[in-house]
Amino acid sequence: MKKVSRVLLQKSQEAFLLALEIYNKPTITYRIEGFSFFIINAWELLLKARLIETSGNEKVIYYKKSRGQERRSLSIEDCLKRVFPEDNPVKKNLDSITKIRNAATHFLVEELEVIYTGLFQSAVLNYVTYLAQWFSLSITDRCSPAMLSLFTDVKDIDSVKLKKKYDPYILEFIQSEQERLTKTRTTENSIEYSIPIDYKLALVKSPGKADIVLSKGLDGDKMGIIIEVPKDVNETHPLIQKGVVEEVKKRLPSVPFNNYDFQAIVFKEKIKSNPKFHYLLQKPEVHKYSMDLVDFIVAKIENDDKYLSKARNAYSASKKSKT
Repeated sequence: MKKVSRVLLQKSQEAFLLALEIYNKPTITYRIEGFSFFIINAWELLLKARLIETSGNEKVIYYKKSRGQERRSLSIEDCLKRVFPEDNPVKKNLDSITKIRNAATHFLVEELEVIYTGLFQSAVLNYVTYLAQWFSLSITDRCSPAMLSLFTDVKDIDSVKLKKKYDPYILEFIQSEQERLTKTRTTENSIEYSIPIDYKLALVKSPGKADIVLSKGLDGDKMGIIIEVPKDVNETHPLIQKGVVEEVKKRLPSVPFNNYDFQAIVFKEKIKSNPKFHYLLQKPEVHKYSMDLVDFIVAKIENDDKYLSKARNAYSASKKSKT
């Protein structure tokens, strides 16, 4: 790799990490503007490194100049045109964010975050994918994989509140942005363009279960990202402790089973660290459990007549040790 490409990639990754840090830091209110500036900068440097390496010519990232003029490097728009075909959803994603960046130099309002979040999340995942694909580099060597998921408190745009808060021309701008991106998102129908905001990201170690696979390169270790629709916790985890105990007693009427037994199994099997079985509701704090946990407990007891005593002994020993 050429020296200038290595420098461009180093700076590109720094800009990418700054974009994530700005967006995921709760005390910063300059999130849309800051993120759009740095993510486009990260992509521009990545694309220029790509152009240099595919052409073998360091001058490819500059416009032709006349004598006496200063040398100018390619804009993000021209970099995208030279790397991606016109109808590529990654290119369209970055074209949209570039427009947001340009608008941010004038004025943006925080309510627009609900419109832009899906675009931003796609730009993050696309960057990680192409950094690995083009240069066999993994950004997760420099940051936690959890940082790749943008944290945001997505709320619906309330037109009544906006009318009280902003002038009519601001409302018109918000409405036009919403309509423009909604139309493009519907037309593209691609997570490379925009991830719907009612989806969530879950990092998994098994790439076979993933819809998107990120890797360090052709021979690198893989890390998958599943995109799944959030479910109603009251449907997926409908039971509290009392409900689980009652369900187990219904299934196994001849087996003595009580709250202590339940707590022993929760301890032994590390149930609270398994999202399939446990979900913690906040404010107020409530531990919720799934019917899968009932099936799991019943199967354990049926397959091992000493299972409950083993769980009780382990739980008792742990409590004694803490004391």
